[in-house]
Amino acid sequence: MAQLVVLDREVQRLHDLTRSVAASELHVLIEGESGTGKKTLAHSLHRRSQRAARPLFPFDCSVVTADGNGWAERTFASAGGGTVLLDRVDKLPLAAQTSLKRYIEDGEPRGAAMPRFVSTSERDLDAEVQPGRFRADLYYLLAGVTLKVPPLRLRRLEIPVLAQIYAARARARVGLPAPEITDQALDLMESHSWPGNIPELRNVMERAVLLAGDAPIDVAHLPVEQLRAHAPRVAGDLRRDLADEEKLRIVAALAQCGGNQTRAAKLLGMPRRTLVSRLDEYGIARPRRPRQRPA
Repeated sequence: MAQLVVLDREVQRLHDLTRSVAASELHVLIEGESGTGKKTLAHSLHRRSQRAARPLFPFDCSVVTADGNGWAERTFASAGGGTVLLDRVDKLPLAAQTSLKRYIEDGEPRGAAMPRFVSTSERDLDAEVQPGRFRADLYYLLAGVTLKVPPLRLRRLEIPVLAQIYAARARARVGLPAPEITDQALDLMESHSWPGNIPELRNVMERAVLLAGDAPIDVAHLPVEQLRAHAPRVAGDLRRDLADEEKLRIVAALAQCGGNQTRAAKLLGMPRRTLVSRLDEYGIARPRRPRQRPA
């Protein structure tokens, strides 16, 4: 699951609200982009609730078929009065939504045997009601309290901390201590908008650990093209600085790889043809293989 680090004020308010909500019996809706930590928050809410000693029953709503009549009664009969985590509830077909609504409404007399529902959605569920993609009556049942998890691009203070956490975990798996991450590498990561959120950051760091080996993680170990593609627009001077920095990294990578452009491109995290284009753009002479003399 994606990790939540409490450094940003919005995330701090979210955690404070989660502690308050956990003590109640209201059903909870957690909204946010994929990979922002919605399920992590749901697990935290369950652990803090009065139902913590009972099971947490996770269920992926995207697997429910269009003919979902009666599925809720069959599925949640064994929930044991714990917490049901309805992951991706926005994917429920309308027939299944009707079944879930009936189960919740008819189940109120069950008392302690009735589970609490914590739902996650990648979409604004309220906005799905108007065009008829989600039942209004079910929305109001599930959204006793709505928690909105901000994307990683709005939680920039967390990026260096999360990068260090995931790099340390990757190194620990091979029995090595946590690596150093250079300021230049952190600056590049902080400039990225992270459309894949926390899983994208985790994958980038695991790749960087693999490429860096025992060395500190530097820009050369990051997928530069991926990070540049979603970077916010910057001023002209900063663009020139980044270009100069990239030129230096390309020269260093070529030197490290003995002039082999394919290996250098892999080290830099860019396609070989992109590297060739950069060589022309920056006026870097392309390494040539020495001609073999005829015997």
